[in-house]
Amino acid sequence: MPGAGSVIAANWLFNTANPQELNIGTFSPSLYLQQLGGQTGVQFKFEDFRWLASVATVNNTCFARTDTGISSFDQLLSSGGSSLAVGASPSDSIYSNLLIDELDANIQLATGYQGSADLLAAIEEGVVDARCGVPWSNTKALRPDWIEDDFIRPFLSLTLGDGHPDLMDSVPRITEYRDRFKTEIGWQVLQLAIVPDSIFRPYVAPPGTPDDVVQALREAFWAMMQDARFVRDLANADRPVIPVAGADVERIVKDAIGGASQEAFDLFRELT
Repeated sequence: MPGAGSVIAANWLFNTANPQELNIGTFSPSLYLQQLGGQTGVQFKFEDFRWLASVATVNNTCFARTDTGISSFDQLLSSGGSSLAVGASPSDSIYSNLLIDELDANIQLATGYQGSADLLAAIEEGVVDARCGVPWSNTKALRPDWIEDDFIRPFLSLTLGDGHPDLMDSVPRITEYRDRFKTEIGWQVLQLAIVPDSIFRPYVAPPGTPDDVVQALREAFWAMMQDARFVRDLANADRPVIPVAGADVERIVKDAIGGASQEAFDLFRELT
């Protein structure tokens, strides 16, 4: 169902699809941001879909050049300790701003970069030291030699979930710093920012779909995502299966949207 970057499909699922029939859909998780931004044409509420599964999730990270000596986020939290010049584009500056404002991270934000190409070149040339809020898988794909040669190291994982193959035991997760955020609003904004990557390839049923049908579909999706042939076929298409169960997708969405205050929504819109 083409049109408006899958907004039409999401609107149809939410408003027209019969919940007593077997209607299943998928769409870009970025629609969530359009809902929060009050974009014209959005006629759905993410939190009211019946979430069946997400076939993949993304692990956003902060990484720095190895020669900076930064290997853990804690090094940036001590007064008078290490600091980093972090390059940021419009799409990822929200993460660095929150780390500075909420956790007093010793980060000097360098803005004006338009995307990955500019930022990666600046890191390679030593103009900036680090970057925050980008998928580690993207960095590995764009600069595999950086990983192989230990040119960069991740120092913080910006993810709300568990079980991601890119999660390294030695790299702290942002959830470990939850209690150190200065304000509840700041944490709520971070959750709002992370949600789309936490449910990267979602599948939903219309609101009102009976609970027993939702449960059966969730179990079927989970079984499919564990199937060896399915996993192999998607891996061959460069689409790795990193499953998130339907109940977990629902929790992530509802915790972020349902738990956010109007002040958090307003600040999120301002920062994005």
